Order: sequence, then structure tokens, then C-alpha cells
Amino acid sequence: MPRRTNPFQQLIYLIQHHLAACATVTESKFLVDKQTGGQVEVDIVVETKVGGILLVVGIECTAQARPATVEWVREEG
Repeated sequence: MPRRTNPFQQLIYLIQHHLAACATVTESKFLVDKQTGGQVEVDIVVETKVGGILLVVGIECTAQARPATVEWVREEG
């Protein structure tokens, strides 16, 4: 697994992997930001087709003591 992961992120990956049997679940994947065109790292990405349309769900793993803000999610590395 990539070094960018942590035990909590690995747990969320395993849960999503088992729940999404027909989907592709990837831990620590880079996606293209539609606003900037740059690449952003997403902790867990679930990809599947629904009605012939590709559905991509990004999951950011954060500690409860550190709630995610919109600015934090959109931050570039």
C-alpha cells in the first residue's frame, strides 16, 4: 500500500471494498480537480457504473478532533 496511508484509512478502505462488491475501490488515488486541472490525492476512491454512467465517490479520512472544512478538502498539496 502507498506510504500516504494510515491505519484508519486502511480500515475505511477495507469496509468500502467489502461493501462495494461490483466497484473498484482504490486507496490513496490521484484525481483531476475540475476547477484547477491539477491532481489532488483522495484517501479512498470508489468507482462503479450505475445505469451505464461512471460514478466516482471520493472519501477523505480525517480525525473527529479535526473536522474537515471545505478549504481543507480543496487544499492543494
